[in-house]
Amino acid sequence: GAAEAEARAWIEGLLDERLPEDTSLHECLKSGEVLCRAVNAIAPGTVRSIYTGGLPFKQMENVEKYLVACDKLGVPSFERFPTVALYENKDMASVVNNLASSRAWPCGAAAAGLR
Repeated sequence: GAAEAEARAWIEGLLDERLPEDTSLHECLKSGEVLCRAVNAIAPGTVRSIYTGGLPFKQMENVEKYLVACDKLGVPSFERFPTVALYENKDMASVVNNLASSRAWPCGAAAAGLR
């Protein structure tokens, strides 16, 4: 829907690259790699190591690192999502809501001394 398209566009703007158009937002974000890179685009070095392989438990660790960064950057806890909501495609609406909330990050990053 429109919210997913906005989330995709926001991430693409942060990363200055296009996500694969023939791939769902879930598939683009599932490994957590894109989310971690988006955090680092706003607040460099926030996520120090990003796993780029195919092991599921390591991909879920990437998502957890993203969620920890959300906390550091001031995203309210009620706007975060459980890792399985994204990884297992159980609640993409909560993931998209989190991304909408995260658009305020530049202010949060500066306030947290992360920029």
